[in-house]
Amino acid sequence: MVRKESWIMNPEEKREFIPALREEGNQLYIKGDFQAAAARYQEALNLLEQLSLREKPGEPEWNELDNQRVPFFVNLAQCQFKLKQYYDVIHSTTEAISRDPSNVKALYRRSKAYAETWEFDLAADDLRKVASLMPEMAEAAQAELKTLEIKRTEQELKERRLLAGKLSIRGGLSGVPPT
Repeated sequence: MVRKESWIMNPEEKREFIPALREEGNQLYIKGDFQAAAARYQEALNLLEQLSLREKPGEPEWNELDNQRVPFFVNLAQCQFKLKQYYDVIHSTTEAISRDPSNVKALYRRSKAYAETWEFDLAADDLRKVASLMPEMAEAAQAELKTLEIKRTEQELKERRLLAGKLSIRGGLSGVPPT
């Protein structure tokens, strides 16, 4: 597909190009090219941003453009997760959730990213929201919560061992003279 640079496109061309970017991103994702898929979703988000700058915030046209961003943020987050860019996942999903607080996919993906960054309480909060918004997911959310507890315990043990190792290398507290 021959691409015009976005600064050359008029607003109508930008609007027409956005669905093509989504489809191209989806196809790249299916092929496992997560970096290229993420680039397409980001390009669509940039076009939506350019279009929304022409509108007054809060007006119906602006709201429609803003809401169109949600699936792009969710898809971008999935690519970022596959690329192990967990803090970017948190950012992208938070952007989606700020526009659609009941977006179960975004909440679930953010919980997975929080777990990878050892933010276990935040991950658990998102999983509980998923369960409350989608009762048919409650059992799966409970299983994820149990997995989180195991990861938390493992992380705490690892940190204790690391600290104990550092103390023993330095002679522990036994080498400290009394004050």
